[in-house]
Parts: sequence; structure tokens; C-alpha cells
Amino acid sequence: MAERDQRLNSIFHSAIEREGVERRAFLDGACAGDEGLRRQVEALIRSHEQADVPAPDPKGTLVGRTLDQYRLFSLVGSGGMGEVYLAEDTRLDRRVAIKVLTSNFTTDAAQVRRFQQEARAASALNHPNIITVYDINESDGTQYIATEFIGVIYSVWSAAEKLQSVWKLSIDGGQPVRLTDYGSHDPSYSPDGKWIGCFYVDRQTNKWDYGIISASEGKPVRQFDFPGFQYQWVRWTPDGRHLSFIGVPPDPSNIWLQPAEGGAPRKLTDFRQDYIFRHAWSRDGKNLAVVRGRPTSDVVLLKDNR
Repeated sequence: MAERDQRLNSIFHSAIEREGVERRAFLDGACAGDEGLRRQVEALIRSHEQADVPAPDPKGTLVGRTLDQYRLFSLVGSGGMGEVYLAEDTRLDRRVAIKVLTSNFTTDAAQVRRFQQEARAASALNHPNIITVYDINESDGTQYIATEFIGVIYSVWSAAEKLQSVWKLSIDGGQPVRLTDYGSHDPSYSPDGKWIGCFYVDRQTNKWDYGIISASEGKPVRQFDFPGFQYQWVRWTPDGRHLSFIGVPPDPSNIWLQPAEGGAPRKLTDFRQDYIFRHAWSRDGKNLAVVRGRPTSDVVLLKDNR
């Protein structure tokens, strides 16, 4: 069975790179008259194209099941207490990670409490380097935690090409995938994981500015024009509708909001003095924390430094 699953996955991933007549011809040869295999491949392709998320991986004990509104697509990791699945939130149309407590622990009250405490501890924190917890629940005896689904995105400088480009690495590892073949850097995922905000160069105007690209294909979606500003520490708002940034025109600095759908940015704060060095949103988007102050250029003499 494992060999057939491996063949199914290989054919599927090769097929979605082709379209139309080329895809049909590829499937004719790859499936070699195995109608059952072909139907499975075509079902995965339909699921992939309709949901715009990775298609189901036949491996994993819960693949294909639905826990409340979460439809599980593939097993992406497992550990001592649980398994992690890539899933679709069918109510909010976003990809999520579902961590489930494995069945051998569900009857152990102490392990269930530990599992829930882990989720509550994470849900109390809000930081770009900490995943967001969406839900803690039980469905048909299965304890689960729903969190944002994050791979790794980063930018790399190529000395040969003399440009930076954006790359991504899946949460389940594998080989990095290059998203952009044009100058781009400082990427960050939108809350739903579908878009990436980053600095990139417009190929037509050769102008660098901040904008949005597709998280699946790396194609530019829209670029924003912030004339006269140095924009620092760009953040997505928790609802994904805006990008917030620190405008420095040149003194003092304030927080501005740029609608993700385009249009002019608006000033959110009205500070009359000091610089803003960092800012971060509360999980519900109702509060904003800022670090403000004045830079100094004092000279400090250190003695007996060991």
C-alpha cells in the first residue's frame, strides 16, 4: 500500500505542473490503464484546484476527516503526544494547522490537561515568532488545537544574479522553493497564509516599494506608493485587511495603515514627538503597542571589560 501511495503522490505532483492536453497525455502514460489509480489522481487534482490548498496526502490516520469546520488534508508531522495536519477552515476559507492528541492519550486525563494547557499558554501570547492559536476543542472524542499554518519564508542574496529573492520552505520540510525571480526581500505571511507582504522591484518602472505577492506562485499582486516615507517594521493587521508601518517624515514618527486592497494610506496615530522603534498588534486587533523614545549618540567609555 505504501508503494502505491508513493506512486499516487508522485503522479499527482507531476500532473498539477501540467495543463490541458499535456496533462491528459501524461496521465495516460503514468497510470498505464490503471483506472482506479487515475480516478484517485483526478480526485486529488480537483480537490487541489477547488480549495487552492495542497491536496490530500493519503498517509495519516485522520486524512480526509473533518473535525468541526476543519477538513484535514495531509499529515505534516508527528511527535510524542500528537500529530499535526494541514487542514482547511471551511468557515473562514483559510489554511490552518491541526494538532491532535493521539488516541492512546485521549483516555489519560493528565495528558489531556497538559495538551489543553499547552494551547492556552500559546494563545495568551502574541508575537510574530509565535503561532496564533485559533481554537481548542474536541470532536467525536478527538482533542485538537487549531493554529495558523506557517511555513518558513525568507530572502536570499545571490551574488551571481546580484539580487535578493524570496524563498519558502514547507512546515513539513523538504526542499526550499524559490518564489520570486526578481528583486524582493523582507517577506511576511498574511494571517490567512495566502499572500506575502514584501519589498520588491517593479519590473516595468524599476522602482522598489512595498507590496503584496501571491504566496503560492510569487506573482506580484499590487504595489503601494508611500512617497516621502521611510517605512519600517511593516506588519499585517490581525484581520489581514491592512498593513501597518512606521512612517518617519522625518520627525516625529507615527503608525500608518495601508489597505491591503489598495488605496491611500491613513495615519493612525498623531504623536507630536519622539520616534517609534517597534509596534505590535493585540490578537483581536483592538489594541496596538508601540515602543517610542529618542535615539542618543552619547559616547560611553567601558573599562575593565572582560
